[in-house]
Amino acid sequence: DRLRSRGLGDVYKRQEKISEVTKMSISEKRIFRSYGMITMGTFLMALGTCLIYEPMSMVTGGFSGVGIVLEKLFGIPVFAVTFLLNVPLFFMARKFHTREYLFRSLYAMITFSLALAVIPVISVTHQDYLMAAILGGAFHGGGLGLVFLAGSSTGGTDLLSTLLHPLFPMMRLANIIGIVDGIIVVAGMLVFGVRTALYSIVAVFVTSKVMDGVTSG
Repeated sequence: DRLRSRGLGDVYKRQEKISEVTKMSISEKRIFRSYGMITMGTFLMALGTCLIYEPMSMVTGGFSGVGIVLEKLFGIPVFAVTFLLNVPLFFMARKFHTREYLFRSLYAMITFSLALAVIPVISVTHQDYLMAAILGGAFHGGGLGLVFLAGSSTGGTDLLSTLLHPLFPMMRLANIIGIVDGIIVVAGMLVFGVRTALYSIVAVFVTSKVMDGVTSG
């Protein structure tokens, strides 16, 4: 009986070890999958910015939109503006988000900024603003959808809005995000003109539809 009980004990220990290894492998796969989705999503967003929005001077909100405006006015690279505006936000957002969410979002912000830095600015739509709005919205919407599915964000106006929300508790967070992005779109209109701004609004609409499609499956 003692030998039998020892044997059963060894079997249970082995099963527990196998279970622990299995749980670790599943967890590692989820982490790898999440960061893979973030990397792919930020690369798609950077493609939309560098190949469509920046050469067409289309400002659709976000810190990359601020970067397009400042690049036009002062020659500051879009990737530099995106990165520098985000850095202080991540320090201030520690009280409002979990460490895991902030770490993933920091990774997304860095990969997005790096992709903006290495992808050449080349127009692929040849001054066709409607095509630019559709393609740019598809790239950004698909990229944002993947980033959100991974439980992350790219920082920017989303993170800024979570910091502003306690100052305006009567407003919904989505409305604050819309107002902040709207101000950036208006700034783009003042710099690049009404026509470009109207097509930028079309791009925002396409972005939201594609993003909803990705996140809802």
